[in-house]
Amino acid sequence: MQSREMLTDITAAALHKGLDGVYARQLAIADNVANLETPRYQAKQVSFEDSLHMALRAERASAAAARRGGLIESVRPTEQVALGSLRRDGNTVSLETEILGMARSSTQYRVLSRLMSKRLKMLGRAINGGSRE
Repeated sequence: MQSREMLTDITAAALHKGLDGVYARQLAIADNVANLETPRYQAKQVSFEDSLHMALRAERASAAAARRGGLIESVRPTEQVALGSLRRDGNTVSLETEILGMARSSTQYRVLSRLMSKRLKMLGRAINGGSRE
């Protein structure tokens, strides 16, 4: 296996796309909170998990694609208007929903970052013949 392939397998691609998706979600939540008092502002939500899951399944089914992560690389977070209660001013932002979303996203980001870090440490050990240096 070439060294470039080792760094771009489906695990690395999935972790990278997961981090991208959670980051996009955090930006949408920040926009929502910033516009909490803006009349007629429609809250945004970001989704990516379903398309990432489908890309992972498709790449696992194809041995050639599994080495590259190409289908996973094509996954993009999608932003849409969030369903929510319309206030009198036409705004749909719920501060409680946004706080819960930020807590969830922060946890997801932390977990994905740790997984990426552990993966890079494992690659470093493999390159160094098993030593921790």
